[in-house]
Amino acid sequence: MTGANPDDPDQDGLAMTYRHAIGSQALGNCCLTACADIVRENAEAFAAEYGIDSVYEDYERMLAETEPDIVSVCVPPGIHADIVIGCAATDIPSAIHREKPMATTWADCREMVEPCETRGSS
Repeated sequence: MTGANPDDPDQDGLAMTYRHAIGSQALGNCCLTACADIVRENAEAFAAEYGIDSVYEDYERMLAETEPDIVSVCVPPGIHADIVIGCAATDIPSAIHREKPMATTWADCREMVEPCETRGSS
């Protein structure tokens, strides 16, 4: 999930999406299969840069259609909880990685941990 400005990913402080992609590709045993962003142009720019064929505006649809092993949540902290909880509820990804800070409130942190611990997600 991108959430970054395709013209200058560092401009809005969300460049970690691009940095994660570089790191994932460098692993050799990891491939980027899909991305989602509520601003389709952002997702398309990210996908073009990293050779991703599947682009979505809805992360839930992306999960259902691509069934990724790992989800990397690189969106503003205020919406981390909603997406992490939504991913955990699907039982699709084996691991959910989200950027720091974990959330903007302690309550959101606790809300994210519970469903992940329940199903054993990282």
